[in-house]
Amino acid sequence: MDTPKPYLSSSQIELAFSNPVGYVSRYIYKTEEEVSPQMAFGKVVTDILEGRIKGDPKLLKQLELVKRYQRNNVAMRALFRRHIKNDKLEEVAVIGYLDGESGQGESLIQGEYKTGVWEWNQKRVHESEQLKLYATIHWLNTGYVPTQELVWIPTKNEEGVITIVGDPVMFHMKHDTKTMLETIQRVFKAYDVIVKLYQKFKD
Repeated sequence: MDTPKPYLSSSQIELAFSNPVGYVSRYIYKTEEEVSPQMAFGKVVTDILEGRIKGDPKLLKQLELVKRYQRNNVAMRALFRRHIKNDKLEEVAVIGYLDGESGQGESLIQGEYKTGVWEWNQKRVHESEQLKLYATIHWLNTGYVPTQELVWIPTKNEEGVITIVGDPVMFHMKHDTKTMLETIQRVFKAYDVIVKLYQKFKD
């Protein structure tokens, strides 16, 4: 792959489409990503839910209602393929990191935690490029389109101090095969954008 990294990820794909200049800065020139208070808080919450840190008693109490999954921090990888000239195959490695999963085979459920002041609803869950990508990775590896659960933990931001302001809300999603094929196409569109950016700016 003629790209800055030997794989694509959801964050790379979304940034390549939404902010090519930002992609060049972060992945080609390797400038450090600015970590916002919201991002830092989200990582703390995920670390608690996945058992990496204990957390303070108040935060633990607020997270009691959040669903826990059988497996945490699940690394995923798949090869996305397309036909090019002379019927040759082009392959692109794509990775993802699920917050959790339960079950296996046809009954597998992918779980993702989100914190934030921007409200999650069913429409936003349905349109999430990250969830579509994670479902497609699983589909390519197993032939099954997984059921997905997104757990939104509502927060507020007061002068950079992030706190939880309500009970967790769970949304369910199961995409169809058509969405899997569309996601593969989108991955290769992003790949083509990234290759051009890398060729232009890597020197």
